[in-house]
Amino acid sequence: MKLALAAQASPSLAITAKDTVEPPAPPTSLKVVDSTKSSVSLSWTKPVSDGGAPIIGYVVELRLHGSAKKGDDGWKRCNVAAQLVVCEFTVYSLEQKNLYVFRVSAQNQVGMSLPCELEAPVIPKEILEAPEVELDANLKQGLTVRAGCPIRLCATVRGRPPPTVSWRRMGLDNVTRKGKVDIIDTMTFLIIPDSTRNDSGKYCLSVRSPAGEKALFVNVKVLGESVYDAQQGA
Repeated sequence: MKLALAAQASPSLAITAKDTVEPPAPPTSLKVVDSTKSSVSLSWTKPVSDGGAPIIGYVVELRLHGSAKKGDDGWKRCNVAAQLVVCEFTVYSLEQKNLYVFRVSAQNQVGMSLPCELEAPVIPKEILEAPEVELDANLKQGLTVRAGCPIRLCATVRGRPPPTVSWRRMGLDNVTRKGKVDIIDTMTFLIIPDSTRNDSGKYCLSVRSPAGEKALFVNVKVLGESVYDAQQGA
């Protein structure tokens, strides 16, 4: 009887309680954020649940719309060179004539989530943005300089594709015969080094691209008489 009680009182093996780890939930909000004729840029939101283990990466896949065959779903992995740990990716080397479907999956140490698929197929194409142009704040009320001083006109230009820029003085076809036009990043400049009274007038900046065109004007007044003016009048 004592031996039986002793056997019943023997301790069992220790068991450590662990939370269940499973594949993560799918990513959410997959969308196209940019596009060219040969690329599509995607972004998404991380899964609402990592499955109990940190997310170690994402897998982006594509297939041609309507290309899936029996026994072959047609999906091809896009990010093959390195582990993708951010919620954005650009797919290159696409053909503009094709319609593509994209999806993204999350991965932890246990496995892969179900994929999040883009709502609709997309065709790679250039995103056009209408040209925008804005004068430097100091020029919005016009510019007044003394003869002999430089005229400096500048403006910010935006658009996609980058628009072509043209400066001219109303009544004249081209002011670059005397001045100099520069474009640096999103800024365009017209500089006339030695102004005369003949340089007074309304100047026009026009920008143009396949997405549209826009123009603005600035009044320039040159005061006084420079050495050049005096020589011309002599």
